[in-house]
Amino acid sequence: MFIFFSKLDASIRLIAISCSKSFRKYEKNKSEYDYLKNIIL
Repeated sequence: MFIFFSKLDASIRLIAISCSKSFRKYEKNKSEYDYLKNIIL
């Protein structure tokens, strides 16, 4: 059980790290995203 939980924790951590990285990328390119969003909507 412990091994399973540690693996789960590691994968959750990886997901969180990738999400924060993509969020930082989004913050950097926010104006581009807003521009595209305005075109689409």
